[in-house]
Amino acid sequence: MKKMLVMSAMLTVGIVLMAGYEGKAADASDNIKKSDEAASVKPSSPSNISEDKDLVLLLHLDGDASDSSGCGNNGSVMGEVKWVEGKQGKALSIDGKGGVLIPKSQSLTIADQSWTIEVWIKPSSNQPTHSPILSTGFGNSIGYGLRISYLQNLYGQFQGGHEKVKGAGSGDVAAIIFDGKWHQAVLVLDRENGGQISVYLDGANVTAEQVTQSFPIDLKTNSTEIYIGLVNSSTSLAGYVGLIDEVRISRGVHKP
Repeated sequence: MKKMLVMSAMLTVGIVLMAGYEGKAADASDNIKKSDEAASVKPSSPSNISEDKDLVLLLHLDGDASDSSGCGNNGSVMGEVKWVEGKQGKALSIDGKGGVLIPKSQSLTIADQSWTIEVWIKPSSNQPTHSPILSTGFGNSIGYGLRISYLQNLYGQFQGGHEKVKGAGSGDVAAIIFDGKWHQAVLVLDRENGGQISVYLDGANVTAEQVTQSFPIDLKTNSTEIYIGLVNSSTSLAGYVGLIDEVRISRGVHKP
């Protein structure tokens, strides 16, 4: 009888010990699983920051106006805008009453450097007289910009003061840009080539004219806001109508 009681007690202890071991094993398995899951989570560091050292502004416009160039030139949405399907991810949709404002920044100052502006557009055929895609604001005597003009062309210019302007325009591109598809517009200032300004559309150089009023232009001290789609922040004039995506500004010449 005593032997049976002892055996029964030992069996009970064995079951308890086994249960404890299984519980610890299960806990260890859960910990390993959690550890594996934690290892698969990407770090919170900004992996979308570009490694291109020439970039000073990169707006993906995927629902906001944050800058991925690494220069911290984050924009603010102004007026009426929508976020719609874009060239890549989302895009900014505006109807002439809204856009993005980028604050003043030393990194956005051209100085004596070459300069490249790149932007993807899907414009409406119903544009105002001068439709700003990207600019430092109409009425500002020092700055730069790219727009769709009343001549139905792409026109870009750099201005270093009153009557110190150099610009370049394409021919009539209405049949191309108003077809309801995405198009890449690029404006280049090439300091190493006599300050030549060129306009590109979908990878092709479409420059048809050069307009010069006293060049070279001194932009060494220029620091001004940048407007995307807007004329400026203080006017009631209508701005660009349509979609804008993937805005890039870079130091140097970056031909498409």
